[in-house]
Order: sequence, then C-alpha cells, then structure tokens
Amino acid sequence: MRGQASRTLAITVAAIVITLASVAPATAGSRSDPNDVNGRLDIRWVGIHNEPHGWARLTLMFYDNFRRRALPKAHCSCARRVRVDLDRYVDGFYYRANGGIRFSYGDHGSSCCDVYKVERTSRTVLVVRYRVLADEGRTGHRVRARSDFVLADGTVEIDRTEPFYQPPP
Repeated sequence: MRGQASRTLAITVAAIVITLASVAPATAGSRSDPNDVNGRLDIRWVGIHNEPHGWARLTLMFYDNFRRRALPKAHCSCARRVRVDLDRYVDGFYYRANGGIRFSYGDHGSSCCDVYKVERTSRTVLVVRYRVLADEGRTGHRVRARSDFVLADGTVEIDRTEPFYQPPP
C-alpha cells in the first residue's frame, strides 16, 4: 500500500510540474509605428511572442494600402525589402516565392539561413513561427522592423520602427 501511495504521489507531482511548465508565462515584446510613409510597405505594428520549446512567433502588421506583390521576389536585387532585426547579428527578410510569402531567418552575414512559410491572417497581417537560434536572446535583445519601398517617381520610402526590448525566451 505504501509503495502504491508513493507511486501515485510521484505521478501527481510530475503531472503538476509538467502542467506548470506548459502554462509558464511566455515573454513578448511589440512596437506600434505611425502611418508615416508613402508606399505599400508602411509598417503599423511588429510583435514577437516567445513560445515554449525554443520557438517564437513574429507578427508584422501593415497599414491598409499593403499589397503582397509589394514584397520582393526571392533573390530580387530591387530596392524593396521588409526586414526585422532580431538581435545584434540575426535578422529576417520577407519575400515572395512559390506562390506564398517566406521568411529568411538567420545571420545573413554568414552562410545561413532557415526559411519559414509565412501565414497571412488577414490582408495586412503576416505571421511566422521560427525556431530561435541558440545565441539569440540569452539576455534579451532589441528588435526593430524596417521596410524600403520605391515609389513611381523613383523616391525610396524607408520606414523604421522604434526599437523595442524583447525579453529572453
């Protein structure tokens, strides 16, 4: 009887620990940006939510004049781009490929990167889940989004969000 009670107690404690670990508060950071540039890539909001097991969810929202076709195609040497600096060395770029939107994530100054499929939850919102690199965010980091868009007259509009602190995972 005593062995049965000890085993039941051990299973109960293990279940409680697993449950508490799965509902531990996740960390998140975000920044709004004013409607301040012309063009189709004016950023409205950027946010990151750290998820369990080394994953993060990055959400990027544009103003209503956003069009998917404004994003550059893969390997485009055009002056259009949408980039999120995720820490000192790691960033991500959005581009169009294979009929959808992709997110290239990693240290683009080295031989990298991981590519993830982007989900459009609405016409102006892009959401991507990515596995956080091991060296990213150990002590938290500053995040900033940026877009570059060339207008019909050749003017380049650059939109930069103010940086925000992303707590460590």
